[in-house]
Amino acid sequence: QGRVLTELIHALKLGPTAVTGGSAGSRTSLFAALHDASAVSHIIPFWISGGTRQNLYLGGSYYATPAAVARMLGLAAVLELPHWTFIRDDPRKREAFLKLEVDWFIAKMEKWSETFMPSDDSPVPGMTPADFARLTMPTLIIRGTKTDIFHPAHISDWVHKLMPHSEMIEPPWHDNAPFERMGDSVRSKGQICPFSDWKMLAPAILEFTSR
Repeated sequence: QGRVLTELIHALKLGPTAVTGGSAGSRTSLFAALHDASAVSHIIPFWISGGTRQNLYLGGSYYATPAAVARMLGLAAVLELPHWTFIRDDPRKREAFLKLEVDWFIAKMEKWSETFMPSDDSPVPGMTPADFARLTMPTLIIRGTKTDIFHPAHISDWVHKLMPHSEMIEPPWHDNAPFERMGDSVRSKGQICPFSDWKMLAPAILEFTSR
């Protein structure tokens, strides 16, 4: 995703661009800057996911569950999982997906799940301390909240420590807000966006990138 994002920035001839994102987007922003620093002027990661619990949850949700479903029920059943409906609903993608060999698919899920193995050396899967040290562009970290078990405060604190030049600010929402929004989304069966508070970050992002 980071590589594709930098390729898009170059293809659109945007020049060095401020990159921000939450949760998986926080990792994408970091990977983009690591892949091609010439494309990224600023990094503003927030809802930074990491830690043992979150890594195991993501690896299980993204890869272990699809692998198990594929073995038990076949590839068509995988397309009924939440993260796979975009393939199910596209006839060309669905046709191509269903032509895959189940064993190949399971092996690929196993390989990809390795990227979420918890590490004692780095807060973010796929990033090493040396990788963080290479990111010297202006960086604003939006701190996680203490009660957010997916994007906890200690992970953003750790990222900040690995990037001494970075700035870190508290989020503009209260401590329980991330899970309140997720709960709203679940109760409304997706009708309420779990990321609806993110727009509150706009003033801080604009102030930081306009310096």
